[in-house]
Amino acid sequence: MQLVTLRFGKVEFQPAELLVFEAGMPDYPKDRQWLLLADAKHENLYWLQSISNSDVAFPVVELSDTEFTADQEMTTSLKLDAESEVLLLAPVRIEGAVLTIDSHLPIIVNAKSGKCRQLRYDQHQADQRTMALMSERLRQSA
Repeated sequence: MQLVTLRFGKVEFQPAELLVFEAGMPDYPKDRQWLLLADAKHENLYWLQSISNSDVAFPVVELSDTEFTADQEMTTSLKLDAESEVLLLAPVRIEGAVLTIDSHLPIIVNAKSGKCRQLRYDQHQADQRTMALMSERLRQSA
């Protein structure tokens, strides 16, 4: 499949690479399918690119090396099980030369199924709620 985007031009992808937010995201409730694209210049930066709105893409980073506990509702909605590989992303705000990682707005991804959900935490809770291992199938150069 192919998507023509404002930021990245033509992007080729397979349906299995789609990330699906069944309930949308708080800031993008109508955009339910996304691609995770690697930044061509910064190996730790990625972009979530909307499929339904090719003008919408925002930077994210992977959060790792910290534990996260999913409640039963999240486990069910994301179809998580003992063998699930979970990826945790956080949006990045770029204001001039300052980058801010919004770890209180984590995006939880079931790397196997592509099901995702964005959460909103009190900023003081955010550092306690992170985990992830990057799935190679989600990496794609942008």
